[in-house]
Amino acid sequence: MDVYVQITGLDSGKTRGVKALLDSGCSTCCIDTDYARAEKLDIQELPQPIVARNADNTENISGRITHYVDLRMRIGPHMGTRTFLLTCLGKARIFIGLDWLMEHNPEVDWQEQTMKFSRCPERCHMRGHEEHQAMIDMDAIDLDEDAPDLEEGESILLVDFGKEVDLRLKETPAQKFAEEAEKEKERMTEGRIPDQYREFVKVFAKELFDSLPDRRAWDHAIELKPGSKAVDCKVYPLSRNEQVKLDEFLQENLASGRIRPSKSPMASAFFFVKKKDGALRPVQDYRKLNEMTIRNRYPLPLISELVHNLCGAKFFTKLDIRWGYNNVRIKEGDEWKAAFRTNRGLYEPLVMFFGLTNSPATFQNMMNDILRELINEGHVVVYLDNILIFTENLDEHRRITKRVLELLQKHKLYLKPEKCEFERTEIEYLGVIIGHNSSQDQGRDGMAGTKERQTSPSISRVHKLLSTLCPGIRGGCQAVDSADREGRMVMGYGRACSI
Repeated sequence: MDVYVQITGLDSGKTRGVKALLDSGCSTCCIDTDYARAEKLDIQELPQPIVARNADNTENISGRITHYVDLRMRIGPHMGTRTFLLTCLGKARIFIGLDWLMEHNPEVDWQEQTMKFSRCPERCHMRGHEEHQAMIDMDAIDLDEDAPDLEEGESILLVDFGKEVDLRLKETPAQKFAEEAEKEKERMTEGRIPDQYREFVKVFAKELFDSLPDRRAWDHAIELKPGSKAVDCKVYPLSRNEQVKLDEFLQENLASGRIRPSKSPMASAFFFVKKKDGALRPVQDYRKLNEMTIRNRYPLPLISELVHNLCGAKFFTKLDIRWGYNNVRIKEGDEWKAAFRTNRGLYEPLVMFFGLTNSPATFQNMMNDILRELINEGHVVVYLDNILIFTENLDEHRRITKRVLELLQKHKLYLKPEKCEFERTEIEYLGVIIGHNSSQDQGRDGMAGTKERQTSPSISRVHKLLSTLCPGIRGGCQAVDSADREGRMVMGYGRACSI
């Protein structure tokens, strides 16, 4: 139902990635009014208003449509200019309607879920000279020519610039299904949050995370050593499955604004590594960039010291920041330095990614500053994106947890509800099981387990440590997060870590 598109303002030339609803139940292209104004698009006034009416012929509460905007839109390889009417679209940002589908008449393969632009008008522009395919969610398309009978609350889009006409917004079965799925997600999220913290439900919402973070004092600077020269890289070959994942990665991050097309003279390689569960993790190979970057020596906490601070606590709450590093913008003007090359083109990140040297230091600095008061009071410890709240009594625990959630909400940091645990008397934190006046290495018995780890390391654990200390090694250049589990075994790791 959702497709990823890129829209470019004709006046500014600024390109944005955004999710759009592709639906023949909507007969023209529309853009949400609030979104258009927030993005400062070149909004124009219509020669005359368009009246919005419901199925019972009453005027829609959204009122008349009075403005439009012309945008250059790209879907996969297909590019063209389109007029979008401004109206209230609720949670959606863009509707791509039946007029676009009829004009371009794409070939749809329902089994492969692809759309081929082979019957477009000659004026249409395609990237390259061959026929290309754009992968889309086919649940988003309803190509029935005959409109269904209208029910209460449903309508059909009709647009005519020559006279006053009705604008009737039809809710299609695909939209209804999506709304129900979204409501089910919300119910599952709320079910994981204790009643006393329901007022902070937005802190756990993924859809609020899916946008570019604001610029802040902790924006990540990439300062190059004097005399550094631009580096280049090869394009790694990808399997069919990896290609699909790459396209998904690019579409999702372009839509959220976390990456953008680049013309940088720098280029770092992009590939995938397999995680334990078989899933593919995208990796940027920043070894060459890291070698020429001035190091930030801000220390990471010593896990042994963090655990020691928990003595005497009876109640524990663990919070996990959603996609930690992606919450930090790269300093304006430094984005080009982190550009990465794929077989789909050159892109540069606007947020921190794993593998960039100094990313842990930047993120730890931000979290320490945001939660400094509570850390100094001795009720909160933070290791990168892992927050632990600990107190001796439950009332105090709930008060402090609410203060933490308030601060996260203020700074637009969102949590993964499935990885959060509330008000436990025993909890696992950074690989250590913690209880009242006790701590134990997870899966081992105290120091004996630690000694065994130190004297009999497996090859896989050595690889893990190497990839942590040397983030540029292929197959592990994003394994910085493994420090959460392995760092306590490296003497002075928090002080010595310069990644």
